[in-house]
Amino acid sequence: DAISAKSGTLLLIRYENGGDLPHNMALFRNDDVIDRVVTAAYEAEATGFVPVAAGADLITYSPLVSPGRTTEMEFVVPPPGIYTYICLFPGHAQMMLGTLRSLN
Repeated sequence: DAISAKSGTLLLIRYENGGDLPHNMALFRNDDVIDRVVTAAYEAEATGFVPVAAGADLITYSPLVSPGRTTEMEFVVPPPGIYTYICLFPGHAQMMLGTLRSLN
């Protein structure tokens, strides 16, 4: 539920969905938009529950990953700070979340 990495470095996150439902991961630029994006995700099944309009609000996101499958996300770690990541599959955001701590 917590990741730390140096700002400006290239970070690769690889995860396997060991659950029974699909999951994704979205890393937010700012916590102020999370509730709005989570609400919009319910109507975004066609795009893997990542709302198209949320693009500017996200640093990166993964595709929807089926159970037993693995995915990767590669991105440049943002400026120093704490950033929230969550699963946008409907009903998961309150339980499946964590933080990326970007370090100097």
